[in-house]
Amino acid sequence: MYKAVMSLNDQLDDSNKSLLLIADRPALGENGAFYLFLHASNSWGNDKARLEDRVAFTKQHLDEWIAYAEEPLNNTGWFQADAPFSFLAVCLELRNLREWVKAGYEVEDFRSGIVVYFDGSNNGLQHMAAMLRDAHLGKLVNLTEEEDNQDGYAYIASRLFHDFEVEVDALGESQLQELRKAFEAFRILFDDFTATLEACEDIEEAKAIKNERKELYLESKPAIKEYAPAHWLEVADTLKKRRKLVKRGVMTLGYGVTVGGMAQQVVDDFNEDELARTEVLLRDWFGRRLFQVCERDLRAVTVVREVLATAVARNAEPVIQWISPSGFPVVMYAYKTDDRDLELENFEEGRLGNITISRIVTVEEFKRSAAVNGISPNVVHSLDAAHLASVVASANFPMTTIHDSFGAAPGNADDLFYLVRQKFQEMYSQDVFENILTQLGHPDLVPEYGDLDLSAVNRSEYSFA
Repeated sequence: MYKAVMSLNDQLDDSNKSLLLIADRPALGENGAFYLFLHASNSWGNDKARLEDRVAFTKQHLDEWIAYAEEPLNNTGWFQADAPFSFLAVCLELRNLREWVKAGYEVEDFRSGIVVYFDGSNNGLQHMAAMLRDAHLGKLVNLTEEEDNQDGYAYIASRLFHDFEVEVDALGESQLQELRKAFEAFRILFDDFTATLEACEDIEEAKAIKNERKELYLESKPAIKEYAPAHWLEVADTLKKRRKLVKRGVMTLGYGVTVGGMAQQVVDDFNEDELARTEVLLRDWFGRRLFQVCERDLRAVTVVREVLATAVARNAEPVIQWISPSGFPVVMYAYKTDDRDLELENFEEGRLGNITISRIVTVEEFKRSAAVNGISPNVVHSLDAAHLASVVASANFPMTTIHDSFGAAPGNADDLFYLVRQKFQEMYSQDVFENILTQLGHPDLVPEYGDLDLSAVNRSEYSFA
């Protein structure tokens, strides 16, 4: 669901979200202050602890945070928040609440339009875990009742980098030093080629340099791959960095990310100098290894993707249809296209590149790759849309949504907190995966399910938090 306006909507950046309030401001009531304090902690960046601990964190810093609201241009500590503008907005609301209480009024009667958001804990994988009743994946994405917040991103990061440590230990110190020297020598030559290419003003000469650089890379590739685990252990030397490296890849796994997509995400999300120098050399290798670990350690995801891909490949039909749990008809097209490309050489400001002009012509034939690559993300999108629709249809109070994030005023946040969970469990009280496979014509492909108790989502603090 996307907003109709292109500016000042809550699906844009933090500065936009922070300016928006619920127009019909309900009183805080019995639990609203709890959720207002929770939102303050989340906006600051303390969003992984137990809910009670986050509220306690806000109370501990209340005087300091209200001081930001008093003089935000001079007292700029709020700049350090994860979502600084949303954090400042809630600081202003905390100041207003304090003044309300000082004036002799009750906390429960204070009216607030601040939007408190509850985000799905990797929502794409939540749907995959629920479809297969997979207890392992369900726990990692907080569909189970756990005392502590489960962090699937940290889990995959730990598993991946543990593999790297094992591989580096197997090399031995002398071999590792030889590989490090070879890698550094290669990188110096590669950087020299790149600098020469950037300064080159002749097209033919630039082409020759590019070819030489490519040959150098291909000759050095076996040694680079062997040294790669040690390189990544050095570049990402803390769990925080490692988690950041894998986060978007794992987050988009349920939406059909490819090996190449994971590699590019590494570059987009981790742009420190050391990575920027080696992105071309090692990002594809890292993306491939991350994908392999996800396939190995998140088996439910692999099973869902493979089963759905098998179903549409068997059918070989360019129009694929199913009805989502909300009753919404989904139509997916997998036609071949005739891509007619015209390549033009572009040589501007000393840089050589190609411009491709494409004209796509639809051909009335089945395109297997489009069906296989598109079915899993489209099914998952249809399921999170169905969940979203059921929550919105059942809410008897104003609310907003940003994909898998649900928001309401503090006075309604307690109702929303439980409604989101209730509707998720209700949707999966039916056999969603079998229903979809039956509609695709292949109920025989239904895999063995696990023993995940989906009623536990109603008792999970962290499934949507």
